Amino acid sequence: MSKIIGGCTGANLFYDCRTVQAASPLVSIADGAPWLWSNGYWRGGDNPVVPSTTVDPATIPPAGADPRTAYNWWAGLNTYQREDAVASYPERVGNLDGLPAAARDQANRSIVQASEQNLVNDRTEAQASVAHIEDMIAQGRVRELYPDEPSADWARNRADADLLHLAARIEQIETKLVAVAAVKNRLANTTSPQAFLLKFSTSEGTGRAVVAVNNPDTADNVVTYVPGTFSGFNDGAASDIDRSDRMVADAVTIAPGKKTSSITWLGYDAPQSLVPGAAMEHYAVDAAPNLRRFQQGLRLAHQGGTGHLTVL
Repeated sequence: MSKIIGGCTGANLFYDCRTVQAASPLVSIADGAPWLWSNGYWRGGDNPVVPSTTVDPATIPPAGADPRTAYNWWAGLNTYQREDAVASYPERVGNLDGLPAAARDQANRSIVQASEQNLVNDRTEAQASVAHIEDMIAQGRVRELYPDEPSADWARNRADADLLHLAARIEQIETKLVAVAAVKNRLANTTSPQAFLLKFSTSEGTGRAVVAVNNPDTADNVVTYVPGTFSGFNDGAASDIDRSDRMVADAVTIAPGKKTSSITWLGYDAPQSLVPGAAMEHYAVDAAPNLRRFQQGLRLAHQGGTGHLTVL
């Protein structure tokens, strides 16, 4: 044949070929036909289709998309488009229910460091604002901060209110930073079963993190642990993730022949008080669609059947 796939080396000849070239001594279309055929790049003749290496961002399903829609979108991408989607649009890809856990994990891991730095920058800015207001108060110049106020007392009241607001903001940021550290520490832990970051956001609600211990796509049993009152993207995240580790360890003891994945689902804003928080049903009602969609995505992405899924 006159046309061949060029630029290929090593054992994975055809996976590394991104262009169609003529006159190369490496491998002919005939040799590569099985791979080209199965991956949709060739349907006979001398001119295989050159696979696209990028994904059109307009085709990426929106946040909260039906898992089947996301699953079908991913299935329609070739290897290079999937790599591009994860690398170029990690915030959009990482949170799509219905995609493989490995792809979501790779996408979400890539944004953790930048998200943490954004929080640090926000805290630094808030702390600088506090220092400036306090300095102006100490100099007796508080009215310069609020020239529209009718008196120094009113200006001071505004300053005190802003300081309280900033203090609350700094506390929120530091709480999120503790949760980010918990996620990073678990992802970096190589002595325990591998962790997969299936969702991550420091801006959605009070923050989101969904961490799986073992790959749910290949596990026989998958349990999704949904922490309740006082939980969330806060200083309790580490203990909640640790609970998933302990559940996996217990499962190994009870059923050594089965692979279990335990997922800590910090995917909603939980009540932060017993009264009235825990008594208000809207927390569960608001979380239900997201949890349901997450479970649907697990079923679609699971390899070799749906597995045994449980929500705890």
